[in-house]
Amino acid sequence: RFTFKDGFMSAYSGFNANMLNTAEGVELMSEFKSIITRGGCASMTSFLITILLIMAFIGIITEIGVIKVISGMLLGNVKHRGNLIALSSVVTFILTCATGSITATPALVTEMFQTTYQRVGLSRRNIVTVCQICSNLAGLMIPWMGTAVYTAGVMGVEVLDYAPYIFISWVPIIANIIFGYLGIGLVKLEEGELQEQKVTA
Repeated sequence: RFTFKDGFMSAYSGFNANMLNTAEGVELMSEFKSIITRGGCASMTSFLITILLIMAFIGIITEIGVIKVISGMLLGNVKHRGNLIALSSVVTFILTCATGSITATPALVTEMFQTTYQRVGLSRRNIVTVCQICSNLAGLMIPWMGTAVYTAGVMGVEVLDYAPYIFISWVPIIANIIFGYLGIGLVKLEEGELQEQKVTA
């Protein structure tokens, strides 16, 4: 039987095997203890702090104009929608590898590409698709990403060994680029949005 204190401590610092009040002489398996003695709010502290630091970093480099300069260099002459989808896909994958975070990448990519997407008549919703495919799904193929480390630990197979076989990760990246050139599945700006953009410009 668990006390109110046990419940509170489980939520804060994770469950503890001592809370089970097992009979004297009963020894729990180490594998079982390792499964149940984890979790709690405290276990997520480092992850939450990392998100805050990443957001602060993105805010700083955006405010001082770094994103605008990089965008101008990369996207100055991009006019074809297919080229834009391909370039944003490659940049998204590279940023995911560089930051090791699927949290920071979408924010950076949106800041870099949203104006150019609007300029070629594409909705920013296309950026969401690119980030989902080239960051979230691709995370399984990047050895230092948390999702890849967890997957490798569960399966007992190294990331680079299983990467060629996870078609759900790399096939959508290639297909999205091809569809970008073919104009399939692209969400275009509505007429009202185009007029609003011209007025703003």
